[in-house]
Amino acid sequence: MPTDTLQQILHIQRKKNQQVMRNVARLWDIGRQAQSADELLDALHPWGKDRDLRFYNVLPKFLIIIGVATLVIGGLLHQYFPFFFTLMISAAIGFWAYLIYESQDPIDEVIQYLRERMLTLRYDLNFQKLPASFPDPT
Repeated sequence: MPTDTLQQILHIQRKKNQQVMRNVARLWDIGRQAQSADELLDALHPWGKDRDLRFYNVLPKFLIIIGVATLVIGGLLHQYFPFFFTLMISAAIGFWAYLIYESQDPIDEVIQYLRERMLTLRYDLNFQKLPASFPDPT
């Protein structure tokens, strides 16, 4: 059955994306708990077997292609099938793709945080603050 296959694909995608979110949460914890640059690097080293940091968005991309193809085919066959229904079906497929799409923003944010944390720990750079050696501007 196609619905069983679709449910299996959704389950696999959700499972892999949850593993990526666990990896992102682990990186946030590592960054918060590190007291030195070496400690941060040592915590990143023993990662384990599943170290993916990429969301699996194959199904949403496929659904967008299906939605556009439905719209094009409905436009070509609008004499036989009302275009309004084709437009609604295409919009529903696109909305479903939007709902299951995972953005790369959490991964980019944790990478930026770890980069700034490493600079803070290694070179004692405090972002958005003046160094202690500068006189008080007030």
